[in-house]
Amino acid sequence: MPAASPVPGYVNFGDPENNISLQYPKDWTLRTDVPGVAMAALSPLDGKTDTFQENVTLVVEDLKGQAIDLKQYMDISKQNLAKVITNFKLQDEDTLTDEGHYVTGLLDYTGVQGQSSLFWRQAIVINNGKAYSITYTATTADPHKYVDQFANIANTFRIN
Repeated sequence: MPAASPVPGYVNFGDPENNISLQYPKDWTLRTDVPGVAMAALSPLDGKTDTFQENVTLVVEDLKGQAIDLKQYMDISKQNLAKVITNFKLQDEDTLTDEGHYVTGLLDYTGVQGQSSLFWRQAIVINNGKAYSITYTATTADPHKYVDQFANIANTFRIN
């Protein structure tokens, strides 16, 4: 798979252990120390009254030889999300081919975690026995604040 074209204002993230790469906005904070997450990119806060950092995470799950296709994985994900997110509500679901690279499942959903009403957009790719989930999280007050950045991050995702 060819490397993604550089996105102006973005920097590269590479994970040699999982053989993956993507690009994220250079003014976002990269975290690779979050348990269960290959990487997290956190948006900058918008002043003193901003209490939530919108973020994008990448999770890599080894399917351990299970023959699970994208539809099955998405169905299992929805069932699991409904168990762990208070007031889980699926907003939208789709499957697309990202510029001819990967068949990608998309889930949009809302719910409550702690005191926060949140919106999530999740892009899921199944490849070579692994599931790759790129998830954008924002408040429901401004759910699309960084949705374009999420699209750029997801579109630059590569399995090397």
